[in-house]
Amino acid sequence: MSRADSIRRFIEDLKDLPTLPPVAMRLLDMAADDDVGLRDIGKVIETDQALSAKVLQIANSSHIGLSTGVRTVERATLVLGTSLLRSVALSVLVMEVFKSPSGEKFVLRDFWHHNIACAIASELLAVALGFSQSQEAFMAGLLHDVGKLTLSMWDHSEYEAVVDLAHERQISLLAAEEASLGLGHTTAGRLLMEQWRFPESLTAVAWLHHQPVSDLGDDPRQRLAFVVKCADTLCHLRRFGHSGNPTKELDLPGLSAATGLSFSSLDTLSHEVVRRFEEVSGCFDWEGTTPELYLAAVTRANNELGLLQQELLLRDRRRGRTDRFLDAAAEVARKLMPPMSRRKGVRLILEGLQELIPCKMVAAVATDTTRASVEIWLAREDQTAPTELALPLQGEVTERQRRDPTAWLKQAMTSGNEEMQAVGEVTSLLARPTAIRLPLTDSQIISEVLLEPIEHETCDAETQKLLGQYAQCATLALENLALIERLDQRTEDLAQAARRTETTRQQLFKSEQLATVGRLAAGAAHEINNPLMTITGRAQLLLPTLTEGTSKRSVETIIAQCTRISKIIGDLMGFARPMAPKIEATDVAEVIRLVLSLLEGRLQSSGIELNLDLPSDLPVLAAADPKQLEQVFLNLVINAIHAMESDGQLTIRALRESGGEHVVVAVRDTGPGIARADLPVIFDPFFTTKPEGEGSGLGLAISRSIIDAHGGRILADSEPGKGAVFTVYLPVLAETDEPVTDNGESPEDVGEGQKGPARILVVDDEVDLREMLQDALQLEGYQVDLASDGNEGIRKLTSAAYDALVLDLKMPRTRGTDVLRMVKKRFPALPVIIISGLARDTDFQLAEAAGAFVCLKKPFYVQELVAHIQRALGTHLDG
Repeated sequence: MSRADSIRRFIEDLKDLPTLPPVAMRLLDMAADDDVGLRDIGKVIETDQALSAKVLQIANSSHIGLSTGVRTVERATLVLGTSLLRSVALSVLVMEVFKSPSGEKFVLRDFWHHNIACAIASELLAVALGFSQSQEAFMAGLLHDVGKLTLSMWDHSEYEAVVDLAHERQISLLAAEEASLGLGHTTAGRLLMEQWRFPESLTAVAWLHHQPVSDLGDDPRQRLAFVVKCADTLCHLRRFGHSGNPTKELDLPGLSAATGLSFSSLDTLSHEVVRRFEEVSGCFDWEGTTPELYLAAVTRANNELGLLQQELLLRDRRRGRTDRFLDAAAEVARKLMPPMSRRKGVRLILEGLQELIPCKMVAAVATDTTRASVEIWLAREDQTAPTELALPLQGEVTERQRRDPTAWLKQAMTSGNEEMQAVGEVTSLLARPTAIRLPLTDSQIISEVLLEPIEHETCDAETQKLLGQYAQCATLALENLALIERLDQRTEDLAQAARRTETTRQQLFKSEQLATVGRLAAGAAHEINNPLMTITGRAQLLLPTLTEGTSKRSVETIIAQCTRISKIIGDLMGFARPMAPKIEATDVAEVIRLVLSLLEGRLQSSGIELNLDLPSDLPVLAAADPKQLEQVFLNLVINAIHAMESDGQLTIRALRESGGEHVVVAVRDTGPGIARADLPVIFDPFFTTKPEGEGSGLGLAISRSIIDAHGGRILADSEPGKGAVFTVYLPVLAETDEPVTDNGESPEDVGEGQKGPARILVVDDEVDLREMLQDALQLEGYQVDLASDGNEGIRKLTSAAYDALVLDLKMPRTRGTDVLRMVKKRFPALPVIIISGLARDTDFQLAEAAGAFVCLKKPFYVQELVAHIQRALGTHLDG
C-alpha cells in the first residue's frame, strides 16, 4: 500500500482521531448565524464543563482588567462579547481535539500561533473586503491547515522528515508532501472535513487555499478560500507563528495587488491581528503572550535573514566561479577564429583549463575520422610549453575503438623516447580514477580532454558541471572554426567557379563573335576572293611584260598583298570553320624541313642562327594532316623570326617522348620573351603581342585548334628577356606503320605539256575574272570559250567539243556541283577543274567525290591553274 493510500485509510477509519465535540459543531453553526445572541452562546458553552472553565479564566484574566471577579458563564459572555467568546470557544475546542506531538521542525505551539492569527486575520480581511460572512472566515482561517495536523497524527516522524525536506530544499511544504507522501495537506484536510461533514465552504478553504489567486473566482466558496489565502500570506509575511511552510506564495506588493489594500491598510490590519491575538492568548496554556509572539516573529525573521545571507554568499561564490568559467569560455570562443588552426585552438583550450583549475597535468587526445593518425597535447605542471605530437596509427581503427582514446594510444606508432613517454603518461592518466575526462568532439574530430587537479577535493560536482559547460563551449567554438573554414573554402570554390563561369562566358562570347566573323568571312570570301583573283591574275599577266624597276616591284607588291588578304580571309574561315584533319602517316621531320626550306631566305636575311636537332634515326611517325602541321610549324617559326628580328638563335628539336606515346617538337627562340600576364591568353583568338596592324592574332589560335583536332596539345612557356619556347605534342603511330606517299604528280612536276589547239570552257559568274582567265589561257596557246553561269555552260558543252572545263563552284541559278554531276554523267572523260572563293573543304571533298580533277581556292596563281590544265589534258589525251 502506498503512503497516500495509507493516509486515506487512516482518515476513513479515524481510529486515533476523535470527532469534533457536539458543542463545537453547535458553536460552528451559530457562528454563521448573525441572529444568535450572547445568551444563546452562553447556554451552549455551559453544557461543556471544561469549556466553561476556560471562558471564566479568560474573563478574569489581566487582559480584561475587571476589578471584580466573574463567577458565572452568563456574566463572562457579557464581558467578553460575541466575537471574542466565539473565537476563544472554537479555538479551545479544536486545539483539544488535535493534540499531535510537537517536533523540531513542526512545532505545535508555533503552528497554533500561526493558525489563530490567520483566523483573526481572515475575519478582519473579510470585513475589509466586504465579504458577507465575515464570522465564518474566522473558523475557515482556524481550520485551513487541519490537513497538516492530520498528516502529523498519521506518522509524526515521517511528517517531521517531510517538513525538514521542505526547509532543506527551500520548496513549499505542499510540494514536499506530494513528492514524499503522494498526498498533500490540502487533500488530507478536504478528506477529514468531508468525513466530519463540515460545511462545504470550510472544506473548500482547506482544499483550495494554495491555489493561485487568479484561479479563485467569484464563487462564494472560492471567495472564502481567497480571503484565507491572503490572510495566511499576511501572517507568513509578519512571521505570526509558523505552520511548517518555508516559502511564501505572495510578497507584500503581490498581496496588495490581490486585495486592493494599500501597504498602510495592511499594516493597520496586522496591528489589529496582534491586538486580537492578545485577547484570546490568555485562555491557552502558553508561556508568554503577545511579546512572545513579537519576539518569535523577530527571531524567526533574524534566522531567515541569516540563512538568506549565507545563501547569498554561497550564490555569490558560485556566481563568481561561474563567471570565471563563462569568461574563459567566451575568451576561447572569441580567439578561436580563422586563421587560427585547430591545433592551436586545442592548445588555447588547455591553457584556459590550466588557468581555471591548478592541475598536475592537462592532456588532450584526438583522432581524425578521416585520417589514420592520433594527436596528443600534454601540459605538465612544471612545463612552460605543452608537448604536441601527431602519430600514425598501426592498422585500422574499428568503429568501436573509434570512441576509445586508450585504443588509439595502443595503436600509435612511436619513434622516440619523448613520444613513448608522452603516450605512456596519457595512457596512465586515462586509467586514473581521479582524472576528469571531458569530451571535445566536433563533426570530424573525436577528442577527449583529461585533467588531473592538484587538489581533487576542489573539483566538486558544481565545478565538474562548469568544466563540462566549458568543454561544450570549446567544442562549439571548434565546430564554428571548422564551419568558418569550410565556409571560406566554399566561398573560394564559388569564387573560382564564378571566375571559371566568367571565363567560359567570355569564351562563349568570343566563340559567338568568331561564329559571326566566320559567317561574315564566308559571305565576304566569295565577294572578296573573286576580285582578288582578278587583280592578282591581271598582275601575274602583267608581270612578265615588265623589266626590272619600280613598276615591276609595284606589281609584285600587288600580288603579295592580294595573297596576304586572301590568307587573312582564309585564317578567319579556318578558325571559325576549322577543317577536319586528313589523318595519314606523316614524317614530322620532313614537314619541319619543308617549312624551313620555305623560310630559308628569311632566316638568312635576318641573320638568325638555326639549330636543328632532328635525329636521323627518328623512327616516330605521327598520325596527322601534313598540310595542317605545316601550317602550325610555319606559324611558330614565323613568330620566332618576328620576335628576334635579327641576330638571334632559333632552335627546333624533335624527339620521342619517354613513354613513346607522343612526338614532341620544341620551337625555341632567343627573343625578348612573353610577359607572364600574357601566357594564359597567348592562344586566345585575336590576341597578339605585335604592334597594331602587323598581325591578325589568329595564328596561334588556329595552331592550337589544329593540334587539338589531332588529339595533341601545344604549350607555351617563357621567361621575359630569355626568349620563348612552344612545345607541340602529337600522337604517334605504331613503329611498324609505313608512311603513305602520293605517287601522283604534283602540278610542279608536270612539264610543259600540250599547248596545241586544246579547247577550254571557263564557267564563272564574275565577268572580269572570266576575261582574265581567258587572256591568261590564251597566252598559253589555248582556245578559250566563256560562260556566265551553269545553264550557259551546259548549252555550250552540248553544242561543241571541249578538252577541259574550268568551273566555279558557287554560282547563281545553277550550282557548280549540279553542273559537275551533269557533265560527269554526259561527258565522263572530260576533266573538270573546280575553282571557288567560298567553298569549304567539305565542298571540295564532295566535288572530288563527284569526279572533279582538282579543286583550287581563289585567289590562286595562274601558273598553278595552267599546270593543272596541262596535267588534265595529258591525262585526257592519254585516255
